Amino acid sequence: MAVVFSASGVSRDLAESLQGDEAGAAVEDWARGRGQDPLRLNTLWHGLHYILSGVTDERPGPGPLGQVIFTHHRLAFTAGRSDSPFWLLLPGEVGEVERAFAELDEAAVERRYADITNDRVVGIYWQDSFRGPSARQEIESALQSLKAFYQDRARGGEAVVNVIG
Repeated sequence: MAVVFSASGVSRDLAESLQGDEAGAAVEDWARGRGQDPLRLNTLWHGLHYILSGVTDERPGPGPLGQVIFTHHRLAFTAGRSDSPFWLLLPGEVGEVERAFAELDEAAVERRYADITNDRVVGIYWQDSFRGPSARQEIESALQSLKAFYQDRARGGEAVVNVIG
């Protein structure tokens, strides 16, 4: 079974509530009622994290694009669990990501994509998904989807909650 990445826009007020809830009850309530997430990526998310950040670990990378998948705000979920699959980007950070997507370094994207397809350079989850004739096109489509998603959220002044699981 593949681990899926999904992202949802949430209001500033809800983001503050989720961030301030150390017991995890608010996150659990939100997760139960969230419905269909506006953005879902199947096995591509880990490679996209590397392409955008240069980081293979499950942690935030440098700069705004390093926060697209893993952020500096890991939300509490079921008190006591340190492996929460919920990550939050605040509205100001969403705006920074949107601006960074507008200046995305295509040469860096190509270099990092080449790193993924060469096992000796970098290892990521589901690495075989990045090989084959349609893989590069899928990556480009996912990058465009992320860019559009962040534009919409930034224009609406929203925060973003990412779920990996």
